[in-house]
Amino acid sequence: WLAADEVRGIFAWADRHDTLTGLLGRAAFVEEIHDRIQESDTPIGVLGVCDIDGLKAVNTAHGRQAGDEVLLWLGGLFEDRLGEHGLAARLTGDKLGFLLPKATLADAKTLAEDLRAELCAEVFLAADGTEFGVSACLIVAEQPEGAEDGQEWLGAANKGLERAAGGGAPVSVLTKRDAASAFRLSDTLSVKDRFS
Repeated sequence: WLAADEVRGIFAWADRHDTLTGLLGRAAFVEEIHDRIQESDTPIGVLGVCDIDGLKAVNTAHGRQAGDEVLLWLGGLFEDRLGEHGLAARLTGDKLGFLLPKATLADAKTLAEDLRAELCAEVFLAADGTEFGVSACLIVAEQPEGAEDGQEWLGAANKGLERAAGGGAPVSVLTKRDAASAFRLSDTLSVKDRFS
């Protein structure tokens, strides 16, 4: 039997983490970024978002377990490559996020390109023995001026990723100025949605 403290610890961990990958969940990721922004007078690093292409099709063709294997593998890759000071999170079913503290935009772009190359080169094996692969679109975004929390920054990165994916770019960069523009657009859309 588990002691009450151990049970509370398990629930506290599960409340902040994605139970499949072990990565932070979206809310905990946003909270961590917010805390780091509030504690710093300078930009805290570069934020990245990875959108796995065709994960729903993998689940349909090969079963949810195959999609879960992709997420587990990619989550492990993120943790290995980000190091002890980086943050990785599962944002939605097919999106992962990461924060590279004190990184330059160029370093973050190189890491994103490497992550994508490793994912695209990996051959996964479905339960029926079928081999399959996946791809992804990634964006790395500097902290926009005026973004006071992780949700605003993540919103700007997601908006930039949507625009970049439409243009077919596998890895995109969102500069501080572009991120601020996407942040203002994201903020305008969210205000509009609240009143529609």
